[in-house]
Amino acid sequence: MPRNILPFEVQQQSSLPEDELFQWLSAGLREAAQQNTHLKNYLRSIPIEDVGVPEFYVKLSRGLPSKGINLIYPVADDIFIHIYSDPGGGRANYIPIEPDYGLDMEDLMSLLET
Repeated sequence: MPRNILPFEVQQQSSLPEDELFQWLSAGLREAAQQNTHLKNYLRSIPIEDVGVPEFYVKLSRGLPSKGINLIYPVADDIFIHIYSDPGGGRANYIPIEPDYGLDMEDLMSLLET
């Protein structure tokens, strides 16, 4: 079954209530999560205590730091990118957050294989 491989251990989405999640988020990220269920589900799966709360950028600029990055930005109406620096100092992780995030596609994959 296809799945996203993330650079952190995914938490059960129900482990962080929505109202508690929204308390941690900036106004821009909160609004984006309210409008995009897949983004909200992704944010609920992040171990906030370990990873931290991503910063939200509507548009990236060249003035961003090259280390210690933890940010989310939109690339299309309903597609976001989470850039998260490797804690070990390696290359940053580039994680697409798409509308199919968290969906069980096992039936579809079986159909494709057939």
